[in-house]
Amino acid sequence: MKNLIFVLFIMMMGMNVYAGAGMQRIDLTYEHSMRIPFRVIEIKLGSENRNARDYYIKVIAKHLRGVNTSNGEYTYDIEENIIPIEKEYFDRIYNELLELNFAEIVRESETYAVADGYTVTITFGPHSDITLFLRTPDHRAGMRQVTVIIEELFDKVGLLEWYR
Repeated sequence: MKNLIFVLFIMMMGMNVYAGAGMQRIDLTYEHSMRIPFRVIEIKLGSENRNARDYYIKVIAKHLRGVNTSNGEYTYDIEENIIPIEKEYFDRIYNELLELNFAEIVRESETYAVADGYTVTITFGPHSDITLFLRTPDHRAGMRQVTVIIEELFDKVGLLEWYR
């Protein structure tokens, strides 16, 4: 049954990529379970429209300040930065994501449990219809491809020291 679902998933993904005349985006969200500064980092790659030559990386870092005593909710300081990039850089990262070994990622995820650490969510595709949710990917050999992409993006935006 798992094999059938996986084959259908890959077929649907292939159809979506082939049919993708829509805008391409890559959204990466990093959340650490313990770290106070830079607890949540969002890295978004894209352009304003699909015909544009002006591509960018938008970085949003959320610093946990503490708990609001009046309502008990967490409060954050938010830092935003936009870095211009070449379309070729975006295309290279996008194609590297498409070439990931999804079967290996699924196999690695089935047997891996983690209590603390960090999660990385990567959403991409012509209609943002492919999502990878990974728990502490740098600790597993089958995740090496995706870890290299994550490290490159963190380095590009100057936050490599905060990854892991």
